[in-house]
Amino acid sequence: MFCSRTALRSEASPSAVVDCAPAGQTGVGARETAEIHASFETADISGKLHKNRQFLWTWAGAALSTVGSRTLGVAYPLLALAVMDSPISAGWVAFASTLPGLLVYVPAGVLVDRWGYRRVMLWSESLRVLAVASVIAPLLLWNRPPPLAWLLLMAFIEGGLWVFYSLAQSALVPSLVRKGHLASAVAWHEVSSHVSVLLGRSIGGVLHGVHLVAPFLSNIVMSLMSLCTLAFVKDEPWSRSPRASFTREVADGAGKLWRHPFLSVATVLTGMTTVMTQALIMIFINALPSMNLAPMLVGVLLAASGIGGALGAGVVPRRRSVMNRIVHATGPETSARWLTWLVGMLANGRSILLVHAWVWVGALTIVLWFDGPIAFGIAMFVMGFAGSLSNVMIRTIMVRVAPGSLARVFGVSRLVSHGAVALGPLVGAALVAVFKDWAVGVLAVAMVATAGVVTVVPSLRRSLSTGAPVTA
Repeated sequence: MFCSRTALRSEASPSAVVDCAPAGQTGVGARETAEIHASFETADISGKLHKNRQFLWTWAGAALSTVGSRTLGVAYPLLALAVMDSPISAGWVAFASTLPGLLVYVPAGVLVDRWGYRRVMLWSESLRVLAVASVIAPLLLWNRPPPLAWLLLMAFIEGGLWVFYSLAQSALVPSLVRKGHLASAVAWHEVSSHVSVLLGRSIGGVLHGVHLVAPFLSNIVMSLMSLCTLAFVKDEPWSRSPRASFTREVADGAGKLWRHPFLSVATVLTGMTTVMTQALIMIFINALPSMNLAPMLVGVLLAASGIGGALGAGVVPRRRSVMNRIVHATGPETSARWLTWLVGMLANGRSILLVHAWVWVGALTIVLWFDGPIAFGIAMFVMGFAGSLSNVMIRTIMVRVAPGSLARVFGVSRLVSHGAVALGPLVGAALVAVFKDWAVGVLAVAMVATAGVVTVVPSLRRSLSTGAPVTA
């Protein structure tokens, strides 16, 4: 038996219901799982968020803060390289600015849930302004660079404060929108995140060419503007359960993620695809000396995943109609129809995460079959597009699973994703060293195996789908 009493809309009739929850789940857990999947599939995504001023102010402030943060991601190592003339120093500064992504997310999630989301955003952004100002003060006042130790410390602190801000902002959004608008709200933030990353890195490089302190001054301005937007946002409704010990709250956040059938499998799957994406980038970088590509083209190819991500999140309001058109075009009794079921596109058992896995297979096949930089760019674009859709679904479901403890659940999830980003280049370098020209082929085989497992293992497939029986 694969079904519980929870009702899901069927493919045959929008008003019909199907009892479908993963086997082995009973009671509240089964009903909750199916309801959450259904809420994403039937969400009101009509675009009414432009009338929600509280949400718009938060969204604008987060976009400004993200642009500023990504500007510093480029500016810190460039400053170290310029004033110390040491690539090693630049590398250490870049490492210090990214290290909080591995060390801070989990404890920060607990503290953000304790302290309140809007309050954390205000304090984090204010302290980031002070940290950045302390970096450029010696250059502006005494025309001498800050010591390397200070630059390392401030890069780490500023990166840690950004972790606090991003967790608080993600956890605040659900209190500002109606439940039916949540998927659309998450999609808005996903789009702005990808665009902000692309803009921030470009701005950092351009402003560094103008003056050493210019990227840092622009960050201060954007952070102050972000703080101003929070003046128009009310504090979230506050209801906090009795405080447990710190370690118990960490375990609570991890438990809510790993005990939930969908979130646990989705987190592992997206972590693996992130490793493969970063490994593919490293394989491409290793091949650059033999390609003789223009630097601008290299930049465009590496940015393709961000462009795809922004467009993918923008498709969220039309995701159901697009999938339905593909399914209807295959006809009722064809091999193509069976294929759409296999990759999780049929409404009865639809799974964006299954589609995500097979899109990765297709993207790596493009690189393997056609080879060359254009194939790499197309693959990165496709991966970014599909990955963004998956991110929106995962975050939407997290909100329903963990009200009151969102930040700590987000913290554990982001630790996994940042760990995958750090691990991916090492995997890519190892594949190049061992398999040389066959590195992409090995990566593609691994992705086919991963997609195959989540497709044919019934418990995994049910966890990633709307709960329909695993039959064609």
